[in-house]
Order: sequence, then C-alpha cells, then structure tokens
Amino acid sequence: MESAVDSATASRAVSASRIDMRMCFLGDSFTLGVGDEGQLGWAGRLVRDHSPEGVAVTYCNLGIRSDTSTGLARRWEAETMPRLRPDRAAGVVLSIGVNDTMPANVAAHPLNRSLANLETIVSGVRRHGWPLLAVGLLPVADPDHTARIRRQDAAFQDWCRDHGVEFCPVFEAMHDSPTWMREVALVDGHHPGPQGYAELTEVLAGQWRAWVASVLKRYCEK
Repeated sequence: MESAVDSATASRAVSASRIDMRMCFLGDSFTLGVGDEGQLGWAGRLVRDHSPEGVAVTYCNLGIRSDTSTGLARRWEAETMPRLRPDRAAGVVLSIGVNDTMPANVAAHPLNRSLANLETIVSGVRRHGWPLLAVGLLPVADPDHTARIRRQDAAFQDWCRDHGVEFCPVFEAMHDSPTWMREVALVDGHHPGPQGYAELTEVLAGQWRAWVASVLKRYCEK
C-alpha cells in the first residue's frame, strides 16, 4: 500500500514535469461568462477542455461587465502585470468591442476611437512580449445593435490582419447558431446560457489549441 509520503513525492514529481502556463483573458461580460450558471463561459471551457497535455494553465478572467474598449485600455496593464511572469509561459486573450456599440456608448465610441483603443492595448501587450490572441465580437438579440456589432467586428478583423494580430472570427458562426440566438433571447437579450457558451467554445477550440502550441514553442525556444 502506497504511503502518504510516497504519494506526496509522486504528486510533486508529476507537477514538476508539467509546464506552468499563465493566461489572462481581457474583455467584458462575454469574456466573464455572464449568463452561464456554471461560471465558466467560453474562457473557462477553453482552459478546462482544450489545454494541451502536460501543461498546467493558470488563467485569470479579467472580464468586467459593461466595460468598453476605453475602460479596458485604461486598466488592462495594471491588472495583467502582476499575473504574468517573465519566467513562465504566458499569453493574453483579448475580446472587446460590443459595449462600444451600445446605444448609451456609441456616441463616445466612434469606430476610430475603438480602433485607437485596440491599438493601445495591442501595442502594450507587444511591448511586454506576451503573445496575443484576439477573439471577435458576438451578436445579440436586437437587430440594429447586431448590425453595429457586425461593422465593428469587421473593422477589428481588418485592423488585426493589417497589424499581424491573430484574430479568431466568431460573429457569423454564432449569428447563424440557433442555440446561441435562442439563449440570448431567453436570458437577457445579450448573453447566452451554458449551451451557447459551449457552442462558442467549440468554434474557438481549434484555433485556441494551435495558438497555445505556438505560445509553448516560443517559450521553449527562449
């Protein structure tokens, strides 16, 4: 029978053989997972279900409900710096922009300001040397608001392409998803329930796994 000491030693050996990776998810209520009773959203599901073997991912969800790109541009660095260490594999996942297109915010967030905020965040992340994955915007129940989101998403995608930022498009897939749109309508007009987040996670999973592999490769080559 294995003793408590032997078991603890084995556990430490397994832990020591795993790569310690730190991830910060920057965004708004979609990033936070509002509407999901399990509190995982898409960020938690990606880390739980689609992280590579042999990697221990510590993830920090820095989503704030109702946050705009201006709010995130102001806060991201102070919140990310203490959580990502230079001697550990690390990365940043960014998802922002839907709140810029809300009726109450749209006058203060013309597209050029939203893009300037995106540039501020991306430039700062790059200055620190952290790999970055940008996740596209998501549709809501209101057709007029969704049309504004679609335009914002297209502009963000074009900007990321032109500036060499990896971008994971999700808008059209979720707009075409009966599950996402049904749950959004049932929950609060903006956020899905667990099945919607689960479906979004599957849309993101392949690109997430490839991106995490590139983060690991970059870390191991240092």
